[in-house]
Amino acid sequence: MTPPPRFFLDRSLGARSIANGLRAGGLIVQTIEDRYGRELAEQTPDPTWIQDAAQDGYVLLHADKKIRRRTIERDALVTNNARSFAMSSNQLGGSLVVARLLSFRERIYDVIDRRPGPFFYLVYPDKVESRPLEWDTRRRSDPADPSWG
Repeated sequence: MTPPPRFFLDRSLGARSIANGLRAGGLIVQTIEDRYGRELAEQTPDPTWIQDAAQDGYVLLHADKKIRRRTIERDALVTNNARSFAMSSNQLGGSLVVARLLSFRERIYDVIDRRPGPFFYLVYPDKVESRPLEWDTRRRSDPADPSWG
């Protein structure tokens, strides 16, 4: 029997209420704060937590659907065979995030069991859908540019 998947929540989903709700629903969860501590969690670059969590076998849960398009993050996803699920909106409240992820638990588990990484899925209100890991064709060099990402 395959052990249950372990999930890693980045800053966008790292709120205690979300982690606790998912744990109450039976998921094994580690938050970015659990891993790095409160202070370092805010400073840890996306490629670092992607690499660390993926190499430790965690499935990534986050709300940054554009992470698959930014070169540095995309490279980290691909290089580390990351298995990633992003919420389709980063404007959801914690209870809605928990409800949505738990309602699709069997679908998410099925994807994890069927597909090796790297992969990227979006979790919508009514479905979980695969998305390609894409290169950011704009190649913007300044994240402060409002049109970047």
